[in-house]
Amino acid sequence: MIPFESLSLPLLRAKDGWTYQVTPRDLLVMARSIRRESTRDGDAIPWMYAQRLYLLRRSYSSLAALATAYSQPINPAWFPSGRFCVPGGEYHGTRSCLDAPNRPGYAAASWESLGDATQTATARWARGDVPNPVPKVVHFAAESLVARQIAAGGTSEKRVIVRQGREPFTNTFLSTKTSREWPDDFIQLEVGGKVVGTTSNPLPYVLGALAIGAGVAVLVARKR
Repeated sequence: MIPFESLSLPLLRAKDGWTYQVTPRDLLVMARSIRRESTRDGDAIPWMYAQRLYLLRRSYSSLAALATAYSQPINPAWFPSGRFCVPGGEYHGTRSCLDAPNRPGYAAASWESLGDATQTATARWARGDVPNPVPKVVHFAAESLVARQIAAGGTSEKRVIVRQGREPFTNTFLSTKTSREWPDDFIQLEVGGKVVGTTSNPLPYVLGALAIGAGVAVLVARKR
């Protein structure tokens, strides 16, 4: 058990001068998301959120708010009373709402209840022990969902999507045309005098491409 009050509070910094001070609430909400999305992806998810926060910095004032809106298991819109799963809602009665009754509990989970793997992943990232394995990534989803979105043309909004994934990651991690135009090592984490950026062995990029409508979806195969 890692005491919550012992967590480091890093500073996020972009090369254009943008900064964001991570708060205790940010870490708790992010940990709740990691617990439900995939503890196996615990090294990648925090970095995705950090980069997505920069991308959407004009829409979200905090990492906690962004993670809540992004992560379906803790997003009130996907609760039984939320707009997606309420009777008459767009996804009511579908597979997407099967877990809805449990989501209010996920979103209110205490730090103590989140388990060792989630606590460790969150604490390691916060104290700067995790170089960024997914540079320029601003989105993740289950591999099957990404495949369905690509097949349906749902990723073709005048942008390029890159699938990045390799074992042991559970989800598929994606970047956009905008995020891939950032300089290398664009988002960094500072804590205790230490600056942490991209790992020397980030996930690989383009292997093949599939054109869809006005955009291009570029896929990277998982390493086996």
